[in-house]
Amino acid sequence: MSGSFSTFPNIAIRASAGTGKTFQLSNRYISLMNAGASPEQILAVTFTRKAAGEILDRILIRLAKAATSPDKLATLQPHITGPALDRSRCVELLGKLLRHLHRLRVSTLDSFFVQIAGRLTLDLGLPIGWQIAEEIADRRLSADALRMLLSEDIAIQKTFGRQDASPTSEAGILPAEKTFLGRDTQPDWGLGIGGWGLPIPPAFNPQSKIRNPPSEMLNLIRWLSKGEAPRSVIALLDSVATDLYDLARQTDAKAWQSLPRTQPLSSEAFDEAIQRIVAFDFPDGRFTKARDENVDSASRGDWATFLTKGLAKPIAAGEDAYYRKPIEAAVVEAYRPLIHHAQGVLIGRVSHQNEATRRVLDKFDRTCQALKMRHRVLRFDDITRVLAHAVTRDLLNITTQSCPKGPKVRASAVWFSGAKHKRHDSVPGSK
Repeated sequence: MSGSFSTFPNIAIRASAGTGKTFQLSNRYISLMNAGASPEQILAVTFTRKAAGEILDRILIRLAKAATSPDKLATLQPHITGPALDRSRCVELLGKLLRHLHRLRVSTLDSFFVQIAGRLTLDLGLPIGWQIAEEIADRRLSADALRMLLSEDIAIQKTFGRQDASPTSEAGILPAEKTFLGRDTQPDWGLGIGGWGLPIPPAFNPQSKIRNPPSEMLNLIRWLSKGEAPRSVIALLDSVATDLYDLARQTDAKAWQSLPRTQPLSSEAFDEAIQRIVAFDFPDGRFTKARDENVDSASRGDWATFLTKGLAKPIAAGEDAYYRKPIEAAVVEAYRPLIHHAQGVLIGRVSHQNEATRRVLDKFDRTCQALKMRHRVLRFDDITRVLAHAVTRDLLNITTQSCPKGPKVRASAVWFSGAKHKRHDSVPGSK
C-alpha cells in the first residue's frame, strides 16, 4: 500500500467473545476501503468459517444500511476514518465490494495458510500434490504409526504378543511401509518435535548410534496402566497421542524434564529413619497405630499410601496435630527425611513418566512424518508449522525494508486476542 495508509498503524485488541471484535474489524475494513484500498489488497482472517462469513456480512450490511438510511449513516460515520463518509460514498464502496466479490480475501487462518503453502510447495519442501487430510484419514494414519512403533518394540511383542493390532485392521505391517521408514528417508519440514524444526535428543536421533531402549514403551505402558495389564496396548498409547501429541509439538523437550529431582535416602539412612520413628513410645494408641501403618507402607515402598495415611499425612501437610492432639517436634523431625524421600520418589516417577512420554511422542512424530510424506497428506497445524519454520529460517527469501524498530510492514494490520475458538474449517483436497 502507498504512504496514504500511514494513518492506519498496527493495533492489537484483547477482548473476550461477544465484546465487539467483529464490529471493530469491519470498521477497519471499511476505513481502509474509504482511504482508497482495493478489496484484493485487504486480508481479513479469523478462526472459523462462520466467523469469516459474519465479517463479510457485517461489512456489506453496514454499508448497505448506511446507503439507505440517514440514521444508520450517522451511526457508521464516527467509526470510519479517511474522507468524509456520505450516502454516495457508501454506495460507491458497496458497489466496489460487490464488483470484486470474487477477489475478497475474507477467510479462516487455516484456509489462508493452505493457499500460501499450495503456491510454495517446492520452496517449502512439501510433497507434490499434497492435500489436507480428512479427519478419518488422519486418525487412521495415527493408528498406523502406533502399530508400526509397536511392531518394532521387541519388549512389547514379548510381553503382549500381537495385541498391538486394532480389531478393525489386519495385524502386521506391510514390508513396503517398513522399507519407507528407513532412517535416512525422514523429511525435515520444520513441523514438529523430532526433526521437524526442533532438535532431536541425541539418544533418539535416527543418525545416532545410540538407540532407544527396547523397553521404553513397555515401561510407559506399565506406568500409565499402574502396573495392570491393559486390555488394549494400542488404545492406551492412542490416548497418549490424542491427548498430548499437539502439546508436545508446541513445547520444548526441556519442559518435559523440568520437574525437580531429589536424591533419595541411602539404604543406611533409610534404615536409620525407620528406627527413629519406631523408637517413639506414644501414650496414645492411635498414634502408635498410625506410626505402624507408616512403617509398613515405607517398608513396602508404597509411598503414596505413606503420605496419605497415619502421622505422615498431617506432618506432610504442615499440621502439628493428630486427632486434635499435638505431635511432638521430635516426631516431626524424625518423619521429615522419610517424607522428603517419599515426595522425591513420587515426583521422580512422574518425571520419568513425562520424559518417557515425550520420547515415545518423538518416535511417534517421526513415524507420522514419514507416513504423511508417503501418502501426501497434512493437517492444518502442519501447514502452520511449515510456514513458521520457513519464515524463521528465512527459507522463502522474503525481503523486508529495515527500520530502527524492526521490519517495515507496508500493510497495516489489526490483531484480535480473545477466547479460544474451536476450528471448524475443513478443506479436504485443498492445495
